[in-house]
Amino acid sequence: MTKTKPYIKSSWKKFTDAGLLWWINRQLHLFGWVIVIQENDKGEVEDVFPSKYKFRGFDCDVENDCFCKLTKHISENIKTLLKDSK
Repeated sequence: MTKTKPYIKSSWKKFTDAGLLWWINRQLHLFGWVIVIQENDKGEVEDVFPSKYKFRGFDCDVENDCFCKLTKHISENIKTLLKDSK
């Protein structure tokens, strides 16, 4: 009998494009931390690591853009999100 994995591997690009990196970093800013994704000139991820961060929060334009991005992701994936949560 084959057990299914409880996860599906994805990419940092999908995670970022969905607005999730911003959302997580928004929470981490409270503690002075951030998740950093370093890309090369081709846009390929070279490294991902936690880092101490001296700033807190994002400016209004970033907040507005990222709330829209995250809301769009949720609206386009709501059926899958609901199915996966059961």
